[in-house]
Amino acid sequence: KNLFDMMDRELRKFVMPVYLTMGNHEHVGITAESKIDDTHPMWGKRMYEKRYGNPYYTFQYGGWKFFILDGIKILKSEKNYTQWIDSLQIGWIRKELLATDKSVPIVISIHPPLINPHAISNPGTEALSSNSAAVLNLFRDHNLKIVLEGHTHLYMNLLFNGIHYISGGSTAPGTNLSDNGFILIHIKNGSEEVHFVQP
Repeated sequence: KNLFDMMDRELRKFVMPVYLTMGNHEHVGITAESKIDDTHPMWGKRMYEKRYGNPYYTFQYGGWKFFILDGIKILKSEKNYTQWIDSLQIGWIRKELLATDKSVPIVISIHPPLINPHAISNPGTEALSSNSAAVLNLFRDHNLKIVLEGHTHLYMNLLFNGIHYISGGSTAPGTNLSDNGFILIHIKNGSEEVHFVQP
């Protein structure tokens, strides 16, 4: 709770609208080292949902539509988690897309990567899981422009078939200098400019 309170204090300092994407660190007690079990009233996604609402949603800004997705599946019995978009959320995405004009530029924001940047340098890493492929395939006939992802603490800006797949780096202690920073995207006249801002 204290960490959420601290985050909220910092977020209130922004003068622009703030839209959150839930990651693994916004879950309570889902790993063994937490020593918190699922009887805790704020376990799992409950703390986040109580404070901020549904972890997946859409909003529109400047003529663009943003899909904020929940990419974390809790593995309750294993006291762990994995990357996964469940069937309920996939059904919701389909309905949202049916109500979205195919010309509208779309941004996806998700914490665990749909395209894994580790796969670029590690041949043993899967670049695209079957679940990620299924999610991206939903947007095939729409104007998907940008996929924002995190989790790996790596910076990647992969432009493929006109879509930016961007892994945002990190400012966490221990991050490699080349990945230390954050993403700033300017959208003007329907075009996007991606900048990686480093200290």
